[in-house]
Amino acid sequence: GTRGPGTLSFVDIVVASWILDLDVDIVTGFRGSRDGILGALRGDVDAVAHSHGSLADAFEAGEMHPWLQVTDGPINDDSMFDGVPWLAGEDGLAVRAARLRGGDPDEAAAQAKALVELTAAGRLIAAPRGLDDDLRRCMRDALHAALTDEAFVKAVADAGRPLHVSRGEEAAAQLEAIQPRVEAFVPALERATDQYGK
Repeated sequence: GTRGPGTLSFVDIVVASWILDLDVDIVTGFRGSRDGILGALRGDVDAVAHSHGSLADAFEAGEMHPWLQVTDGPINDDSMFDGVPWLAGEDGLAVRAARLRGGDPDEAAAQAKALVELTAAGRLIAAPRGLDDDLRRCMRDALHAALTDEAFVKAVADAGRPLHVSRGEEAAAQLEAIQPRVEAFVPALERATDQYGK
């Protein structure tokens, strides 16, 4: 279950399924993580893909159980993640699945790593090309100051939400490094968007 094309959960579901060679049916139209979780609890869908922060309350209440970590290792040392496979890395599910079906484990590892890095990029804030340099710098610096403000950081921590702030240049370099791998995801995402985006 997911909101639909263009969301991170949609990308996670489509690309992880493509990497693992799984045939899944996607139900779109959920208004966000809370709506998707409720849909899963009602039995409308079998699974959802959201951030650990979004699912933490449902995990702690015993209402949901994690069954795949879109990471290259355990999200944390909480016992609820014991035995829950992760997608990327040498011991990841992508490599194991590739070996089982006679695929290329190195290619599967690279694809899974790219998805993990794309997912780790989180939410990006972008401005149009050609923006005046002074205005771009002003906006970038003001946004960074707001996101690293002590009161804001405390409020986020008090809400139990993760916050990792990167400067634009850092984020751009990270995305540029994985771009060739991410481009391989495009056909699968286009097919899924055509199928489920209506």
